[in-house]
Amino acid sequence: MTRPEPDATKSAERLRALGHDVVVSPVLKIVFSDDAVTKPSDADIALTSRNGARALAKLVPAILGRTVRLFTVGDATARLLNEAGFQNVLSAQGAVDDLVDLILREQSEQVHYICGRNRKGNLEGKLEKAGIKVSFDERYRADFADSFAEDAIKWFHSNWLDGVLHYSTRSAEAYCALIEQNNLSYLTKSLKYFCLAKAVASVFDGRDHGHVLTAAHPHEDALFKLLN
Repeated sequence: MTRPEPDATKSAERLRALGHDVVVSPVLKIVFSDDAVTKPSDADIALTSRNGARALAKLVPAILGRTVRLFTVGDATARLLNEAGFQNVLSAQGAVDDLVDLILREQSEQVHYICGRNRKGNLEGKLEKAGIKVSFDERYRADFADSFAEDAIKWFHSNWLDGVLHYSTRSAEAYCALIEQNNLSYLTKSLKYFCLAKAVASVFDGRDHGHVLTAAHPHEDALFKLLN
């Protein structure tokens, strides 16, 4: 399990309940910003990750109102916002292009994008192309981990691993960097890489790694179905 905490432990618990043995080794560390928010007063808010939702939740209620309209790329992010007390959350239930379609259907005129420094999908560019005013606020960054967890290194060398789960392009890139750093490439050729989306799987294009599989839909339930 390579995703950052706290999601890594939660996902690992789900997998263990399904009968899988799991080693947790986050390859990213999320660092949140303490900078002031610069959201235009009449803008809706868009988010494409759980960490964006966590960053936003840290700013409530002193800075943002509970009824501001929020657009999310998926249901997991929407649930975090609901739990934080936001009352007007709309989920695209898909990927970035689905989020753009949702924002257009809801006739939003101005969007403030809560995002990370290392983001993919070009949401702001696609919205601007559609004629929507966009501002953005980098509220966190995803730093590469310095190393794999000690247990993960043991599992690589003992050939205990059947597969690795990848939830984002950033984490897949961090994983590849750590494989090279630890000279583990020769131990990855028989592994299966379970990827949340095509963009994540594309990180392994041209690399001499294991067999890559992509979830039918970009959410965790679909990712877990690949394991069967």
